[in-house]
Amino acid sequence: MVKRSKKVYYQFNGGLMNVKTIFNTQKKRRGRSRYLLSVLVEAVDGETSVPVKLVYIRNRNKRNDYLVLATTDTRLSEDEVIQLYGKR
Repeated sequence: MVKRSKKVYYQFNGGLMNVKTIFNTQKKRRGRSRYLLSVLVEAVDGETSVPVKLVYIRNRNKRNDYLVLATTDTRLSEDEVIQLYGKR
């Protein structure tokens, strides 16, 4: 799970953005979808970068809020990412 921090940035659409900015700029899925948004970004640390898939899901305890799940295995589907985090 990723914290919504203003100090952690990901490379997305040619710029560095935090998870909140990415969520606000992208189109969300409507209806009763299992996830709100899924994007491929790169986590940058100095000279190296790692591809990361961010999956935004609705917080069950607070309907207006969301949680962010991250995986470095970008081949996983969104449902598989949610299922893996659910096992923890």
